[in-house]
Amino acid sequence: MALSEGFFPLGSTSVGTVIYRFKDLFRAVVLDRPNRFIVDASWEGGKIKCHLHDPGRLKELIFPGNSILVRRAAAARTMYRVTAALSGNRWILIDSGIHSRIASALLRDGFMQEVPLSGRRIDFAWQIGGKKIYLEVKGCSLCIDSIALFPDAPTRRGTEQIKLLTDFALEGGKAFVLFLVFSEDAASFSPNAATDPDFANQLGSFVSAGGKVVTAKFGFREKELVYLGEVSLGRQWNG
Repeated sequence: MALSEGFFPLGSTSVGTVIYRFKDLFRAVVLDRPNRFIVDASWEGGKIKCHLHDPGRLKELIFPGNSILVRRAAAARTMYRVTAALSGNRWILIDSGIHSRIASALLRDGFMQEVPLSGRRIDFAWQIGGKKIYLEVKGCSLCIDSIALFPDAPTRRGTEQIKLLTDFALEGGKAFVLFLVFSEDAASFSPNAATDPDFANQLGSFVSAGGKVVTAKFGFREKELVYLGEVSLGRQWNG
């Protein structure tokens, strides 16, 4: 058996390992979300404008009166950046700008980042035996009835990326999609067909072509993101 045939993208990270540490997080309260990337929040009696680096709808997390965790991070329009939002009594990470760094901490050694494929970029790849193995990363913040769902808003870009990997798999290549699940309450993962049937159908085609779906779940502990292992996949997503 060729090395690539038995390849698995995750390394040997133990459950309970701290994957990412934040500095100087503070708690604020959502006032408004004037556009996709800006959240107005109340902090220490004043109003602050925060950058939200997540294109999702996040209706269950970003709404007036809900608590968020914010850190200072100077940008063109804001001095603050939303890191997480409260769901029940748990914090959910909602900063897609650090997904790559989170994934990097989990993946086996030897990866390359932002690797071209058919004129687009895929998040990670390995070169093994003269062949590339590709992996795309998606962050999942939505959880309903213990099921992690992606996406929470239609994603044409995401569907196109999975289509590239599907075509690659149909040609005999090895490809993975890694879903980073940020809800501690999630027990399983499913594509969100009700919100984006095109993405769900494309992910199904990807699996049928031989692509593999992988998950990794995380919990928020004060200023630390902790790895909690994988979540189960429905039979149709096991490949």
